[in-house]
Amino acid sequence: MSEAGPSKTENPFKSGSESDQSEAQSDHSRSPSDHKPPSAAPASKEEPERETKEGDGEKKKNKKGHFKKFWKWYTIGVVLGLAIILPLFFKVFIPLIIARFINSRDIIVQHASVFIRNSREIDFAANASVLSPLGARVGDLEFTLHDTTQDQPPTVLSADIKGFPIDKSTKIDIRKGTLHINDSDALVNWADRFIDSETIPFDVRVKGLDVFLGSLSYSFNLARPISINGLRGLADITVNEVKLLLPPVDNKNVQANISFSNPSSISAQVGNVTVELLVNDISIGQALAYNVSLVPGATNVFIDGLVNIPTIINNLGTILRGQASQLSAGHVTIQLKVTSFTMYGEKIDFLKTLLSKRVLNGKVPLVALINGAGTSILKSGLVGIGMANGTSMGDVNLLDAIGDVFSNATLLDRIQGHWQKRRARR
Repeated sequence: MSEAGPSKTENPFKSGSESDQSEAQSDHSRSPSDHKPPSAAPASKEEPERETKEGDGEKKKNKKGHFKKFWKWYTIGVVLGLAIILPLFFKVFIPLIIARFINSRDIIVQHASVFIRNSREIDFAANASVLSPLGARVGDLEFTLHDTTQDQPPTVLSADIKGFPIDKSTKIDIRKGTLHINDSDALVNWADRFIDSETIPFDVRVKGLDVFLGSLSYSFNLARPISINGLRGLADITVNEVKLLLPPVDNKNVQANISFSNPSSISAQVGNVTVELLVNDISIGQALAYNVSLVPGATNVFIDGLVNIPTIINNLGTILRGQASQLSAGHVTIQLKVTSFTMYGEKIDFLKTLLSKRVLNGKVPLVALINGAGTSILKSGLVGIGMANGTSMGDVNLLDAIGDVFSNATLLDRIQGHWQKRRARR
């Protein structure tokens, strides 16, 4: 039997060696593509991609299988991680952020008012503003004020105030609080600089400040420096509308209005103030100011009292010579020395200590003095004080005293020069 398929037929005209060589050349001349099917080349390019996809699929199946097998352990790990991280976040990082924020914010005191109740307590209210990145609420707190100019700042004042909300741009409104005077000497030292300075610093400190963010609460300490404007020495006191009461009424023979500016943002009610009146260090009487209330801007205070006219007349020449430069400037300088503060009949000791060691200078314009006191003298005719018609009181005659004034050529020249300058300005 013969084998199936094509068979090679030998050429009878060729020798065996020639036949073998021709077959070898024929086999050698064939290209590799003759031995492979046409689809072999593209299959060789797709095989790596197919293997990669199959490998990725196997990895995904392995991961899913691994997670399905160990999902309980992964869940326990996530829970444990959150249990560690969340307390750190809410109890450590957030309080640190809030504390750093609060201790870096500028608290601007827009206005504060104080009512000195007695020597131990001061009622106060205040308005301030602060910027906050988020809303919060501050709980009830106790704060202390410290004098930062000393190495170990003493606690000057302490106060309890109720909590308040804080918005992104917050105006803090403290409607009522009570300042407790912890150290009256430290308060006097601080207030003494407050009177003389343009600005005065102090520290506000809070221990255990509670801040609420929704249902979350945080507690930490606060220490912030704050500066407020001072009174700049009360250098512009002016005595206006001087009026003499002749004869005296209720043992008082002078009335006047005192005005001065308060450049600070603090209002203060200090009660009734008793002052001694001096001219060239000569005591000429005493006056009382009622319900004194300092307000930001211009403050006007009404006073009345008893001026010792015989003392003025006895020292008129000395007073006028000492006031020569002031008279040439168109005013008289009067000294005010505080002797007591009273609120509801109780003396305020620390205010007396504060102001009794300083003398305030006030200007009395000559126009106000002449229009007020001069007119009162002329209208009354000096009746009731033993000086009517130029009669003498003590060892001095009023007409002689007036004569001494007009015989002082230097004084008159200075006064004349002052008025000529005023006319030239006009």
